[in-house]
Amino acid sequence: MANLEEMREFTRHWRAFCAEDEHLSNLCGRVPVDTAKLTESDRGHDLFSAPESVAYCDEAFANVLAGVLTGANVSVTPADAPWGWWLEDEDWQAYASTKELMTGRTQKLDEIAAIDAERREALDADDAYREAAGTVETYRASNAEDTATRTELARRLENLADAAEPHAKRQKDSASRLVSRLAVAAAVTLACGVALWLLAPDVLDVSTRVVLIVLVALVCALVALRVPQGLAVAVRRRGRLADERDRLKRALADVDARVALRAEELKVRAQEADARKTELEKPFLSPRAKLIEECAHIERDTIDALDDDLARRDAAYAAGTLIELPFDEAFRAAQEREWALLDSWMGEYLVRLPHEIEHTLNARSSEEVWLESHDPFGKRWWDRAEDILALMEQGGATDTARALELLAKTDADGEA
Repeated sequence: MANLEEMREFTRHWRAFCAEDEHLSNLCGRVPVDTAKLTESDRGHDLFSAPESVAYCDEAFANVLAGVLTGANVSVTPADAPWGWWLEDEDWQAYASTKELMTGRTQKLDEIAAIDAERREALDADDAYREAAGTVETYRASNAEDTATRTELARRLENLADAAEPHAKRQKDSASRLVSRLAVAAAVTLACGVALWLLAPDVLDVSTRVVLIVLVALVCALVALRVPQGLAVAVRRRGRLADERDRLKRALADVDARVALRAEELKVRAQEADARKTELEKPFLSPRAKLIEECAHIERDTIDALDDDLARRDAAYAAGTLIELPFDEAFRAAQEREWALLDSWMGEYLVRLPHEIEHTLNARSSEEVWLESHDPFGKRWWDRAEDILALMEQGGATDTARALELLAKTDADGEA
């Protein structure tokens, strides 16, 4: 049995025992993270949520517990340690402060997205803007089609000679066919020459016969070499090329005329669409700009906090390095360094852990010994010490015996 002051003292030791017991439970449940198995992508994200490639130092942790708890007269139920338990440590307080900043940034970005959604809804709901914007889009699509058409027509015009050349003309005759035609031409020339030479002298004189024989030979050679056919083909091809060139030029002129005709109307309709869009977006610009400014301020505070933290804890980091970088780049670079710091911290934590557990075991045992030596009502009532003290401080009981009677009665009434 104990009076009020004695009960207050007992309760203080009970609280200390519970605190040490909870701390021991936490120590036995906080498995260190194995950061060596993180991917490059994971190292760019913050430490506030578990990455996909997360792994733990289970074996090393189990060896520590086995070595420290063996023979200890305690029954420990390890707590389910939440991700980021190390952020409660003093070393990580500066980094932990950026979580609230990043949460605020996310909220600002969500608000900006909401404003943008309202702005799009306002634009979509306005008939005048939709009509003008639709016309502009149609004209631009038509211009894009005409541009592609003009490019194709210009290419065809540039390559017209090769494209219109007859396939047969581009192929060389075989040597055997050429020899055959030349042989026929030679035979014809010889036959004509003999016939002309055998004519009576009074019909043709010698010089005339020689000229005729040369002309016959020349004609036969030209026929054998297909010169007349080539000239005919060239004349026809030139005519086709000219017709096709004229057709392509007319087509190009038509395309240019359509684009020119459309240009003025496109300019007018684009101005109408821009003017109407500006009018509709005006109510959203000021709040959006304010949110963007607030977001930028949060981003500066976040990078400043990370810069200070790294400058204090990372010997290889030069203070101010992050400040000059864009936010996304600076944030990723900072997280990569923070993960590296966590790797070192976890290694040191495993080294300190046995001593921390031993210290907690000793403190817990010391409090338990004191409680047992000053126990006023039995160990089974220790977890009701707060309720008993409350009854005594409220004046309902002057000692623990009376407080226990009232507590038992209250429990019985509650069950009924």
